Amino acid sequence: MNVSVTPPSSSSPSSAAMQEIVGWSAQLPAWQRDALRRLCLHGSLTEKDYLELLAMCRAAHEGAGASPSTPKPQPLTTHHVKADTTGKVVALKRIKDVCHVNALADGQSLTFRETGLTIVYGGNGSGKSGYTRILKKACRARAAGEAILPNVYDPQATSGATATIEYTVNGIAVPAPAHWVDGTSCADELTAISVFDSACAIIHVEKANDVAYTPAALDLLEQLADACIELQKRLKQEQQQLQAAIPAALVKPQCQAGTKVSKLLTALSATTDMTGVQTLATLTPDEQRRQETLRADLSHDLAKQIEQLRQRKAHLLRVLATVREFSVGTSDIVAENIKLLLANAETQAEAARVAAEELFRDEPLPHVGSETWRALWESARAYSMQDAYPAQDFPVTGDGAYCVLCQQALTSEAAQRLSRFHAFVQANAQVRAKEAARACETALSPVRALQLTQSDRLNAFGLIDGDLECPAVASELRRFLTLTRWRQRLLLGAKRTSEWPSLPPVPPPPIAGLEALVTGLDTRISDLQQAMQDETRQILTKELQELDDRVWLGHVLDDVRADITRRKKLAILTNALTDTETRGITNKSKALARGLVTAALKDRFAGEVLSFGVERLQAEMQETGSQYGVPKFRIGLAGQKDTNVKAIFSEGEHRCIALAAFLSELATADDHSGIVFDDPVSSLDHEYRQAVAKRLVQEAQMRQVIVFTHDIVFLTQLSDEARQCGIDPHYQCIGRGENRCGYCHAEIPMNVRPVLDALDSLDRHLTNVTNAYTYGDTAKWLREVKGIAEELRELWERAVEKALSPVFTRYAYKVKTAGLIKVTVLSSADCTAMREGFGRCSALLHTAPLPAGSPPPLPTAVKQEIDTLRGWVLDIERRQAGAILP
Repeated sequence: MNVSVTPPSSSSPSSAAMQEIVGWSAQLPAWQRDALRRLCLHGSLTEKDYLELLAMCRAAHEGAGASPSTPKPQPLTTHHVKADTTGKVVALKRIKDVCHVNALADGQSLTFRETGLTIVYGGNGSGKSGYTRILKKACRARAAGEAILPNVYDPQATSGATATIEYTVNGIAVPAPAHWVDGTSCADELTAISVFDSACAIIHVEKANDVAYTPAALDLLEQLADACIELQKRLKQEQQQLQAAIPAALVKPQCQAGTKVSKLLTALSATTDMTGVQTLATLTPDEQRRQETLRADLSHDLAKQIEQLRQRKAHLLRVLATVREFSVGTSDIVAENIKLLLANAETQAEAARVAAEELFRDEPLPHVGSETWRALWESARAYSMQDAYPAQDFPVTGDGAYCVLCQQALTSEAAQRLSRFHAFVQANAQVRAKEAARACETALSPVRALQLTQSDRLNAFGLIDGDLECPAVASELRRFLTLTRWRQRLLLGAKRTSEWPSLPPVPPPPIAGLEALVTGLDTRISDLQQAMQDETRQILTKELQELDDRVWLGHVLDDVRADITRRKKLAILTNALTDTETRGITNKSKALARGLVTAALKDRFAGEVLSFGVERLQAEMQETGSQYGVPKFRIGLAGQKDTNVKAIFSEGEHRCIALAAFLSELATADDHSGIVFDDPVSSLDHEYRQAVAKRLVQEAQMRQVIVFTHDIVFLTQLSDEARQCGIDPHYQCIGRGENRCGYCHAEIPMNVRPVLDALDSLDRHLTNVTNAYTYGDTAKWLREVKGIAEELRELWERAVEKALSPVFTRYAYKVKTAGLIKVTVLSSADCTAMREGFGRCSALLHTAPLPAGSPPPLPTAVKQEIDTLRGWVLDIERRQAGAILP
């Protein structure tokens, strides 16, 4: 049947914006156009998508070097977005010929009423979601999801979901139904159908905990900008890795500055011709001979010779310094001074000894005051003042004092002896002896400091006699060092003997010979430095450096080739990064936002929010800045821009806001094409369910509304609201079989079907199964009778509920006091008739096995029970219709 529908006067702003994006995208890089296509088809990008888009982005700048495995970009076209359906009202009629869609059964047909309300009921796992997936894909809904899977439990199932969709345009059936194939575009007119579910909702919760509104076109651009940022991050990571991957041989190239090879490496780039590099790295036979000749001619490396002479000079200067030290330190002046000091020290020590013998003549032990004794005394002093009695002067001889040497208590005699010893040490003779000994040690200290190892001597002789070829100076030096070191040993040993040693004569130091050698080295160094400045030699040296560097280049050709490849990749990445700029997306988003979020849309949104029973919220759309140029709109409270509505709105209120935004966008476009709702009341409580049911029925008065639901309560609420508005809903029920799902039936479950409709169904069913009785299939007939009797018992219960419905119904959450008068028509006779009819049905349901020869219940008897219940319901309906308050 064709239905006349007045087409809308304008197209949806959202559809127009999506079409505009298609045209605008033609100027974008190919990978971005492919990304838009993927986002339109699937709603988001997977890791696989990012890898493929990244490969496309690079391939656009790789030219012939692009990998053949890189997917070819497929641009966004008008077939991927909602079409411009201006002047068309599109409605769905039927989905049939479904193949390879989840586990949906073959040969099923799901029908829809072209105007008004269609309710599709199906429990969990019934296959309802399979049909909604088809519609989301065919109608190019927002976030249509990934490719539809076949029956995963059937090993023979193949991918490639298909279906046939019948529809009307402006009330006229399209002659050629749309053949839908997953992953491809379907009839453009079907994009006029709008689909709402959790994934397609244009309201979502932002990370900032704001409830934000983002129109589909702006959301698409935001996702594209996110993709640009993600690819930009990955490209920069690759770039950093390549920048650090310089071949080891080129980090510090072993070539001379200024040569052709050095200049080549400095100028190395992505465009460097490797042929020219190979030519430079290859020496001709003539060049190889020239290299050998130059190396022979320049074999004396002047720079190395100069460095060697400078080292020899430094060695000579150290030898000269040693000679001067030994010459001064063992001179006759020094020796005479030491001799006098030793004699004086001996005299003073003897005087102290004599004084000690006189003073300590009666002491029990001899040699008090000797050098050995003085050492013992000083050790005792140090121990006493540092450890034993740190706070008292030495010696400590008071009461309770102990000897610091024997650790025994001091007797009076021992204390007196310590005091005498102390007085002796402090006496002038002893002090003079100590000072004289100290003066000797001071004079001997520089002599003792003179150092010359056997290795130093041999190295010095080897330098002068061997390297410098001056045996005379070497002989002088050997004699000098031998005699001066002999004098050193005698001077140091004089302290330990009582007689002054006989010193060998002071030898003349070879200072003049050594200084002459230093001067000669300076002259040679100067001459060689002058030779290095010779222009001809410099030219030859430069020529040899050029040839040597070219040979070295030949050894590192693989590294040079790898570096050129690295630089080419870097150039590709640099160019690819320019294709991830978001400036153009920013500008387009700003332009689209001005047309999509209008004052009319904001007003309509506020009204829709109120229509869902959220009276306590004065919600409005508020612009809160942008990201990548995509304007952000949050749902706030009027006059309170800083309120965090996330902390106020419940999950159910969020769902209502999503529905409000969805319907607002449709209403502002004056678009009367069909709408599909997939479980619109998920997470809503009874208050909001009732409000949603009322709003959807209201919308069904203007256009086709299809509601898929698994909620039996919501189904009842929709049915009741529809009947109150004079709308006769079209019902479809989807069920699950033993191995497949998606079986479609034209009737809703018995427990929610109107009682009289259910009785009519029972009548038809009885007619269909009566042949079991007619042909004597008693067992089957008894099974059918029990099934009918069980349904009649339920219908008697629902008939009682219907009789009380003017006041209260099963799924209602309020009492209708105005209907109380209609309940007064019920009488005791009604109650008796109900109990008797219910009892007879119970008897039919629980009848014991028939005795042999007893006839089963007659079909007419079962028919009588159906008619009895129908009459009871109709009689009460008639009486209640006339019950009116005076």
